[in-house]
Amino acid sequence: MLKKQIFLLILLIFSVTFVRGEKIDRAVIKNSEIILYQNGLSLIKDKVSADLTLEKSKIANFSLENIPKGLIFDSIYFDFSGNFKVLDKSVYDIYFDIYNYVGQEVLVKKRDEISYKKAVVLGLFSEMLNYKIEDEVFFEKLNNLNIKMENLDVKKRILVSGEILKNKNFDFRMTYLLDSINSNVNYNMFIDGQKANLDGFLIVENNSNCDFLGASVKFFIGDLAKNNEDSHMVMYSKMAGNSYQDSETKAQSFDKYFIFSLPQKLDLLKNAKKILDLVSLKNFDIQEKIEIRNEKSYISQQYYENPDEKFYADNKIEFTNKNDFDLPSGKIKVYRKEKTDFAFFGETKIDNAAKLDKVDFITGKIYGICATRKQLIYKKTDDNIYEIEWEITIQNNTSKKQNINLIERIDGDWEILNADKNQKFEKLNSKNIKFFFDVEQNSKKIIIYKFKTKI
Repeated sequence: MLKKQIFLLILLIFSVTFVRGEKIDRAVIKNSEIILYQNGLSLIKDKVSADLTLEKSKIANFSLENIPKGLIFDSIYFDFSGNFKVLDKSVYDIYFDIYNYVGQEVLVKKRDEISYKKAVVLGLFSEMLNYKIEDEVFFEKLNNLNIKMENLDVKKRILVSGEILKNKNFDFRMTYLLDSINSNVNYNMFIDGQKANLDGFLIVENNSNCDFLGASVKFFIGDLAKNNEDSHMVMYSKMAGNSYQDSETKAQSFDKYFIFSLPQKLDLLKNAKKILDLVSLKNFDIQEKIEIRNEKSYISQQYYENPDEKFYADNKIEFTNKNDFDLPSGKIKVYRKEKTDFAFFGETKIDNAAKLDKVDFITGKIYGICATRKQLIYKKTDDNIYEIEWEITIQNNTSKKQNINLIERIDGDWEILNADKNQKFEKLNSKNIKFFFDVEQNSKKIIIYKFKTKI
């Protein structure tokens, strides 16, 4: 028993010695640069000051305390400008309020164990937890334990060991990725006739348990996979502002992507949200279309008429991104001017849109306009060759004349054999044909067409 106590005492002394050196608190991070990504990650460029003048040898340690929650450890990159050479870096879980549980029962499990055991907390010494399970007393490094207790405040420490090469008092850059600062884009579109205004704003939520004061914030437009963390971390740690930059929107091109630079420095406080203006587009052209789209394939078997099967029209908005920068994906709320005021007209999502890309989205269903279908001919003329004729009835129950696009799906190698000579249609691609026509109010129109296809 005496040998065991001596061994635990040696471990405790070693632990205290191991964490000597300057403790640098990162609970409040000032004047950093933050790049927000659309995949839920953010890149932090943190300027840190270290004072190792009390170190007597060239081998020194310092610790970064209260580091942000959600830091991805293997993404950390240090730039010491030749002052310090890293030999080792480690991350530890620190239970700051474990002192409040001295004498109380918690659930404890070592990393290599399967189940938790009830333990009484006896004390905390540096990185070592002193606890008792039944009548046996243990000292264990916190980093080797999982502890369960309601409202236990768990933070992390990074311990850096290395060699002092030049100055003992120096600044360095620490770059790393977080998954705890979330961002998304929302838009409001206001439609007046065939013109519209679009306001986009960025919502940033800081769940990192750290305050970022005076931060320079940028927003990266592009769908980067999370498994590319290392490559884009290095790319942006060396990023230089060049190429195109728009003075009004602060959109900047870099390589294949665009970055929005927010003009003012920001305070992003922990557990708080910020709503930031991102883009404002005024008086641009839009097209509003009514579409009835059939996505089903009826080639392989005969269709039996079902009067209850109705295809309701979609209200579709289209416009071209004529800006000199990409539009990021996000939710969009649409408002339409009705007489003297704007009324809410629907909410949906738009995808990333590059310069000159067409942006289109559906605001909702129009239940006053629907289609039903009847199969007039279904004939197999040869192996995998079919002739099919459809009769589509479009009913307009609204109070005004409507221009409607009917989009039909045709599989295989197909050609139209006959259609109404007065009926306009267009082959959109290898699988879709579009008919476009007007239907008077409270009226119906019948479209008949026949095609041959080889499957």
